[in-house]
Amino acid sequence: ELDDDLDDGGFYARIQSKAASKKSAKRARYAVAPKYPSLDVEVEGERGLSRTILKNRGLVAHKSKLNRNPRVKKREQYRKA
Repeated sequence: ELDDDLDDGGFYARIQSKAASKKSAKRARYAVAPKYPSLDVEVEGERGLSRTILKNRGLVAHKSKLNRNPRVKKREQYRKA
């Protein structure tokens, strides 16, 4: 009797299909919508420049507000001295 249960492929097929449907439902639930619509046709010409591409600063250390203005920075140094 136990051998018949183990050989029954229908049971395992049902479990496998149930798990697959669960996974696909979860994948559909948490799917991220594309940020930009995909274009079927390739756009001609060069791509437009954004401000960040034009600046091309890369990774720059954060400066305090005082250090961004050299005149004010020197004024504070002379005031402290």
